Amino acid sequence: MKKFCIAALAATLALGTMITAQAADTIDGTVVSGTYKRSTNGGRRRGLKSPAGGAWEKLSDGTYKYHFAEGLEATDYWLEIDGTWYYFGHDNIMQTGWVKDDGNWYYMDLKTGALFTGWHEISGKWYYFHEEGDGFKGTLMVNCETPDGYTVDVNGALVE
Repeated sequence: MKKFCIAALAATLALGTMITAQAADTIDGTVVSGTYKRSTNGGRRRGLKSPAGGAWEKLSDGTYKYHFAEGLEATDYWLEIDGTWYYFGHDNIMQTGWVKDDGNWYYMDLKTGALFTGWHEISGKWYYFHEEGDGFKGTLMVNCETPDGYTVDVNGALVE
């Protein structure tokens, strides 16, 4: 019998509060505009409108923060910017690398902070991150068969 990744994904069903805001910002000279979404638990399923605006701040160590127009910083927030998800930790810093949220693992690009989806090689191992935008996007699939028929182990690594 095929194992499906439903059990691993079911843990993310808890719905969180989400804020949506429109903004146009610049990161390293590139204009970024679009819809920003925030979730207290990573569920990314519902939305409420928030005042427009906000800005990226690049810190001296090369990391980034995001400030909403009303002066609040993104803390433990998921933000969607032009279809790309980012996560800001409890320290208000855009996270890179492995991130655990609500009991699920995600991987954020080391350079851009963008949420990984699909197959990615990390430290010599292949991992599959849920691709669908159904509230599970980016969740590491573990101990199951991926949608394309491959098996991943309890740590999410491809079984070869």
